[in-house]
Amino acid sequence: MTEPFDDAIYRYWLGRVHWECGRFKEARVQFLLSAKANPNYSPNFAYLGLYSLQIERDIEKGTCGGLISFVLTLTTLMAGKRCFQKAISLNATDEVAGVALG
Repeated sequence: MTEPFDDAIYRYWLGRVHWECGRFKEARVQFLLSAKANPNYSPNFAYLGLYSLQIERDIEKGTCGGLISFVLTLTTLMAGKRCFQKAISLNATDEVAGVALG
């Protein structure tokens, strides 16, 4: 049986591979599994925040319209911000989250 931290790292890097290949939904699944294996591993939360921003961009492209689009955009932006804040709270030097939060 693997240690939780080892599984978290494995899942994180598998998620990154999916991310780099543009398979964002598959990446999200791996980041969530990694966070479950070790909720103190900050990179997962930074990339979950990036996933929220990716979804927000897709909404802006016109997959939804009107009020639904506004609500989805607001919800995903808030979720993304919470993920970035969690990453920073776990690791103040997390570059991805720090850049995203500005």
